[in-house]
Amino acid sequence: MSGDMQSVPVEAFQWGFEPATIRVKKGTHVTVVLTSRDVPHSFSLLEFDVSQTILPSQTSTVSFVADKRGAFAFGCDIACGSGHQEMRGVLIVE
Repeated sequence: MSGDMQSVPVEAFQWGFEPATIRVKKGTHVTVVLTSRDVPHSFSLLEFDVSQTILPSQTSTVSFVADKRGAFAFGCDIACGSGHQEMRGVLIVE
């Protein structure tokens, strides 16, 4: 494990995340700083037990240790409109 720390700003919007791909090294302590540009969303990364609501005009944070290698999908668990199903991203742990 590297013990490194990394802060990643992520903006949610109808219907995506920016950035949609997050890359970190295994062992990194990751803090995701979340904002929404339009309506309520969520950031759900099940493999790391992460689920956080994101409200417009507010900042939320979630932290976890990227302790396993691979590609892990994240998405929105709040029905936020007709394109909700496409609202996905990926965490790549190298």
